[in-house]
Amino acid sequence: MHHFRGKLLDGGRVRLDPANVYVLFHATAGGPDQGWYGYLLISSGGDVDPGGVYTLTLTDGRSGSLRVDQVTPEDSVGFRATFVGEGPLR
Repeated sequence: MHHFRGKLLDGGRVRLDPANVYVLFHATAGGPDQGWYGYLLISSGGDVDPGGVYTLTLTDGRSGSLRVDQVTPEDSVGFRATFVGEGPLR
């Protein structure tokens, strides 16, 4: 998994800053873009909503939309929000 930092946005509203995100990339059947999925480490279970679609903007300039699948307790920081990328991360 690759660790990145950035911001998580809900429309124009900042939901997480900084966002600590862990991403895995995979090949897609439909073309040259990579698929991606992973998790965010969050302090509160209410920081994001399961089923919610957010924009992730990384400090390296890439951004993309993600959909949160579930939020579960995480011993070290509070909660883990697993997600799937919706389209490319560029």
